[in-house]
Amino acid sequence: MTKKLWYLMILLGFAYNATSQSFQNEWIDYTKPYYKFKVGPFGYDNDGAPIEKGVVRINGTALAAAGLANVTAEQFQLWKDGKEVPIFISKSSGTLSSSDYIEFWGEIANGNTDTQLYNDSSFQLSTHWSLESDSAAYFLTVNPSGNNKRLQQINNDVNSINIFPEKNFIYTYCIICILFFTGTGSVHLMF
Repeated sequence: MTKKLWYLMILLGFAYNATSQSFQNEWIDYTKPYYKFKVGPFGYDNDGAPIEKGVVRINGTALAAAGLANVTAEQFQLWKDGKEVPIFISKSSGTLSSSDYIEFWGEIANGNTDTQLYNDSSFQLSTHWSLESDSAAYFLTVNPSGNNKRLQQINNDVNSINIFPEKNFIYTYCIICILFFTGTGSVHLMF
């Protein structure tokens, strides 16, 4: 009997000291609905690499189709990777019409969340690109308490600032040139 009690005490001691890992979903408020959408590459450059950042617009008609037609502009909140993303709304208050919109600075998926896939995070080659997808998941929700992050529209008035033009501008563009000689004595230039 004392042996069983001893084992029970050891088990309770381990259970008391047990901790679990975080699942990176601590930012979720389960009392609110979240509308998930993906933002992928914003086109491709001349080398075929994806363009990583750009402005994303959500139209008022898309919000109405999702059932968010009666939500006021102050209540919208956007999340990506557990962090709130500041948004710009075409109307500062009131419900959005079909001509109104929400805009934000979107980015494709990066490899920051992939770090947890490695036993030793130094084995990850780059956090710049994701191993899983180039599309990032964004979550739009309604936060009635307010105090949501916003991008403010300001006037760019340069007339009140004394900015003088530069007299000279030098820009150096480096092209790797390789010179090699052939057996005939001619020089070939490769770029």
